[in-house]
Amino acid sequence: MSDGKKEGDAPLRHAGRGAVGPDGTARHHRAPLPVDRSVLWTPSRDPGAPEGPAGSGPYELFLTRSVLMDIGRHASRDGHDSRFGFILGRLFRCPESGVHYTVADECIRADEPLSEEAPDPFLLRAWADSQPAFRAHEGVLVGWYHTHYLLGLFLSEGDRETNTRYFNEPWQCSVLVVPDEARPMGAVFRPSAAEAGSGGAPSPFRELLAPEDVPAGGAIPSAVGWTNYLPDRSVTRISDPEFDGHRDSETPSVVPFPPEADPASSVTLVLPDNRAESLYSRLSVHRRVVQVLFSSSSGAGAREDVAPPTSRGAAFPGCLDRAAGGHAGLR
Repeated sequence: MSDGKKEGDAPLRHAGRGAVGPDGTARHHRAPLPVDRSVLWTPSRDPGAPEGPAGSGPYELFLTRSVLMDIGRHASRDGHDSRFGFILGRLFRCPESGVHYTVADECIRADEPLSEEAPDPFLLRAWADSQPAFRAHEGVLVGWYHTHYLLGLFLSEGDRETNTRYFNEPWQCSVLVVPDEARPMGAVFRPSAAEAGSGGAPSPFRELLAPEDVPAGGAIPSAVGWTNYLPDRSVTRISDPEFDGHRDSETPSVVPFPPEADPASSVTLVLPDNRAESLYSRLSVHRRVVQVLFSSSSGAGAREDVAPPTSRGAAFPGCLDRAAGGHAGLR
């Protein structure tokens, strides 16, 4: 596999960005961080790896329980061919904390096995077949999953190149499953770990349940059976392979902007020294800059935030700088 990007790669790479906002960044929905109905899974410490597990990066990753069930079902099918598929989801920003996070809530299985030696044609062909499901989902391509039978739980050179080429956005992931009945294992890999030099180290993730599936007390039914990950709370493995739960309510509901909470716009007024000195004597600069904020009157509804952690927007996106001499009555 070559390191260069080809024209035929574009649909798969662009799907990871999904719909974009006016500034060209991926759109984010507003919803509270659903930590209260999730289980944090952390890779167990490997004595041979003193650096420990990789971090989660700029985006917290939530894999819904139904997605983990679907991946497990596909991975456990008879045969030792390497199976793979795509993971779809949505991007969110918590309005209370400002935390950005990814929710993976749907899988698309590939019909043919994957070739570890030359994965590109299989990935691109499978993605072309997945277009109807991707368009119906109306989200983003969160990542992909695949199985290793003989290679074990580590990323091959082809895996690393695939992740770098197609799944390198900060909200994306790669899920690797080793379907060993005696000792099932799995791992989640994130682009942020690769950038930090630990791309081969598994990362933590959260298993997200529907509100109706969280018991009032006792162990939480979980789809994770990997022996190399540890939960942050008491769980019990779901033994019924047909169990589905309330998958329709796992994804957080989008919080609309009320009219009074619309993002503010501003006008920057640059006052002459004499006027600023009398009105704003505490300011230490010679030219006093005063920013007047006013609420925009756009209607309420399901707005989408468009400022991921990797982009820096202006603090006052609607500001208008004017020369001091241009303000009548401020001389």
